[in-house]
Formats: sequence, structure tokens, C-alpha cells
Amino acid sequence: MRVVVSVLAIAVALATSSPAGAQDAISVGASVIYSTQSTPSVGVAANNPSVFAPGIGGSASGFIADAGLRVSSRVSFNVEWSDTGTFHGLQFNGRDVAREFDHHDRMVSGLIEAHQTVLSRLSLALASGPSFVFDYTPFRLAAVTSGPDGRRAPGPFGPENGSWTGTLALTFSADVQVALSSHVRVGPTLRGHLIPRDSFETGGIGLASTVWRFGAGCQVSF
Repeated sequence: MRVVVSVLAIAVALATSSPAGAQDAISVGASVIYSTQSTPSVGVAANNPSVFAPGIGGSASGFIADAGLRVSSRVSFNVEWSDTGTFHGLQFNGRDVAREFDHHDRMVSGLIEAHQTVLSRLSLALASGPSFVFDYTPFRLAAVTSGPDGRRAPGPFGPENGSWTGTLALTFSADVQVALSSHVRVGPTLRGHLIPRDSFETGGIGLASTVWRFGAGCQVSF
């Protein structure tokens, strides 16, 4: 995150020291985001004692770093990298086994963005395009046993298992941008990611197929 902030600060310095052109061609930006995904319903898979429930849902903070090339006054091609922290959870199945998990995802996206000026210093940017999602959900298993007080709880958890998986997804975004100068814009941002993850019925671990990320950022053009 500190590297992203440093690069953005250098870009601001370069942009503010150069005269405004008819149309800035290149932009770089960074956003602080909050990523959230709901907990999927187990559905009919609840009848299978091997299925772990509930689904895996949660939220974490993170960031987006992006770079864009303006090909016209209203259209640009953007590449962005987003990363978030880890959220945690606990699942159980019908065979008295508990699964403790962590979840972390990263995404790289290629977007076509359309720009529309609303007021003199206010503009709207809408984008869509493919993303590649890197999911990492390590887990640890434990037997569920009865304690001295009669309460059932997971015993000691075993070693960690898990690996990175990659999935092609669809991303769409909306940014409201307020111009602080001819080169610098700030404002809120929203990202939606549609990810074809396996459901409980098809052997999935319970990850949601829709991820929302919202926050605020700064974009510098030169």
C-alpha cells in the first residue's frame, strides 16, 4: 500500500508541475476500498452430511491501483490491480467435523471506461470488462467433541491446507470524480465483480459469486 501511495504522490508532483494540455492521455490512480461478500445459502446440499456450512462470507479493507490510457475525450482503456485483507470464519458438517478458514482474494482487471462530464468540475465514469480473480482460502480441520461441561466444541485444529485458485470474472464499476485541478480528480468508487464460483451442490466451499467493493480514491492524469 505504501508503494501505491508513493507512486501516486510522484504522479501528482509531475502532473501539477506540467501545463494542462488539450487532453491528458495517461492516468494513474489509487483507491482505499471496503470489500464485502454475502454468505451463500446451503440449500438442498444441507442434506449431505459431508457439506460444511454455513457459506463463506465476510468483509475486509484493501486498495485498488490503476493505470489508464485515454483514447478519446470520452473513452479510456484501464488496467487495475485490487487487493484486500483476510476475513475468517468457522464451518461445521454433519459428521462432527469443524473447518476453520481464512479467505483472501486479489484481482487484476482490464476495463473499458466511458467518461461523461456532468458539471464543470464533476464527471461520471462507468466501466466494464474481464477480471482474473486469485482466491486463497486455507483451512484447518478439527473434530467436534463434548467438553467437561457437556458443551460441544471443536478440538485442536490440524495443519493448514489450501492453495490459490484462478477464475475469470466480469467486473463493472462506477466512479464519481470531482476535479481539484486540470490534472487531479478525487471521489467515491464502486466495483461489482461477478465470479462463477462453484455452489455447494457442485462441490464448492461456499464462496459467494458476487463481490462488492466501494471506497474513495484519487486519479492523476498527465
